[in-house]
Amino acid sequence: MNSKSIIEKEVQENQYIDIRNICSINGSAKFDPNTNITTLTEAINTQAGAIAGKTALDMRRDFTLVADIYLGSNSSGADGIAIAFHRGSIGFIGTMGGGLGILGAPNGIGFEIDTYWKATSDETGDSFGHGQMNGPHAGFVSTNRNANYLTALAPMQKIPAPNNTWRVLTINWDARNNKLIASLQEKNNDSSTRSATPRYQTWELLNPAFDLNQKYTFVIGSATGAANNKHQIGVTLFEAYFTKPSIEANPVDIEIGTAFDPLNYEPIGLKATDEVDGDITDKITVESNDVDTSKPGAYRVKYKVVNSYGESDEKTIEVVVYTKPTITAHDVAIKKDLAFDPLNYESIGLKATDPIDGDITDKITVESNDVDTSKPGKYHVTYKVINSYEQFDVKPIEVIVYTKPTIEAHDVKIKKDTAFDPLNYEPIGLKATDPIDGDITDKITVEFNDVDTSKPGAYRVRYKVVNNYEERDEKIITVTVPVIDDGWENGDPTGWKFFSGETITLEEDEENALNGKWVFYADKHVAIYKQVELKNNTPYQITVYVKPEDKETEKEHIVKVSFKSDSAGQESEQIINERLIDAEQIQKGYRKLTSIPFTPTTIVPNKKPVIIVENFLPGWIGGVRIIVEPTKEEL
Repeated sequence: MNSKSIIEKEVQENQYIDIRNICSINGSAKFDPNTNITTLTEAINTQAGAIAGKTALDMRRDFTLVADIYLGSNSSGADGIAIAFHRGSIGFIGTMGGGLGILGAPNGIGFEIDTYWKATSDETGDSFGHGQMNGPHAGFVSTNRNANYLTALAPMQKIPAPNNTWRVLTINWDARNNKLIASLQEKNNDSSTRSATPRYQTWELLNPAFDLNQKYTFVIGSATGAANNKHQIGVTLFEAYFTKPSIEANPVDIEIGTAFDPLNYEPIGLKATDEVDGDITDKITVESNDVDTSKPGAYRVKYKVVNSYGESDEKTIEVVVYTKPTITAHDVAIKKDLAFDPLNYESIGLKATDPIDGDITDKITVESNDVDTSKPGKYHVTYKVINSYEQFDVKPIEVIVYTKPTIEAHDVKIKKDTAFDPLNYEPIGLKATDPIDGDITDKITVEFNDVDTSKPGAYRVRYKVVNNYEERDEKIITVTVPVIDDGWENGDPTGWKFFSGETITLEEDEENALNGKWVFYADKHVAIYKQVELKNNTPYQITVYVKPEDKETEKEHIVKVSFKSDSAGQESEQIINERLIDAEQIQKGYRKLTSIPFTPTTIVPNKKPVIIVENFLPGWIGGVRIIVEPTKEEL
């Protein structure tokens, strides 16, 4: 409570205020925090309960106390309730019994509500007819004029006996006019149960002996003796200038690991002041402190200060030990062209947590994002989150946009009986690449391979490669083992003859040779042949490589290729009849003439058919190749 406040007024959800910040509860008294009602005594003999002020009042200023009181249900019960304003120490409680907890309060003026039906025995000989008044009564009294009983300071008035109803007690101090006024009113206005005595009564005490330059505190007491009643009070209003000291302290947030001294941590702004004592910060004590700066969390520090009069103030602050938040996010790989939202892509597992704020995923922002799902590659997203203490975390992740890999492999032709390894045959040019994984040639596997180099034919090899993202590519190549593949690289005519029966003569002419150094040359029309092993009903294809001696003659230069199923027979089948100008141009001035597939059907068993190549003008024959035509079968 701030000592500089003029009015102390608390608003509660119920009708009574919580008085514990200015009062202590003592003896048999019990405070109910649910109703803010204090039960001073139960209806039990020899009970004594009191509410003692923890602060003082500045009597130079007005005050008003309004409270509902309950005096019990037993009309013959005892002893009542009293309130006194005195100059005793904080927490003072007077003599109980007939003294109602206020008797003996130093320099005190009280208001007693005495319900004992034989009350005259307590105040025999007292003034204002106090000693002659029999039964329940109320009025202003001195608390220490007589050590044995409360002494009346103004005329007493009879009041209704306890009747199981609540009454409203109001005490008002008018400092300017030096007047103390009390009123008592029954709350129950039901005509069937109202008392026959007046329902509203007032008492006035002029010029009470208050020393306005001194502090006064208060006590509210109740007691039972041989007779009893239940006594309760609920304060609805206490407007006053309380003079207790005041602690100022701010809640603070500190970073984990920071040294913390609750009495010297500057951001708290710890200070205590008192209107009389002045600055009493050095008198502040720490009543409790559970702060552990090694662990994030919300902690409490409770301070207390006591002034020279014994008044105290308490202040509890929250100390939040914070650390930076944490972002959780995983690197991800996504397929090319997929939609990508960096804040909502589930596989990232994006989450931000803070020891104090809890889940702050909704506070994550994207600081950078270069992801382009239309292009395979490695990209990056950077996230940031800031907690309520301006601490932040940054988390970068890698986003890989992937697609399937690619296999490169070329069809090849290999000579009969050549060793063949489909993964290491260099002319195939086997290679696998991936936009992310790079060169993954070592991951290529052979899924199918029917190559048999001991037999001429067209074969298949099927390759497969899988990248790190389970994407795959397949490639099928044709491996052709020719029936003949004569290029004469080593100078061997390989069975080619003239029709005279003589073996052809090769020339060593590297300049005009298609392969190596050897080539067949004729300066005029020539026909050569070779016996070959072919099979009926098998498709074949013949390729002949020819270079004219005079390039200008290509339009008239004719090349023919014929097939005879029986070398001794007269019938032949024309396979190629083409002018060089119409053939494919290849290296070193050669033309490549390739037949359409042909399928023999008349080969006689145990007879070797003949291939005849006829060159009608001077020139070079660089080679002849016969292959089995590849089929279109799927693997």
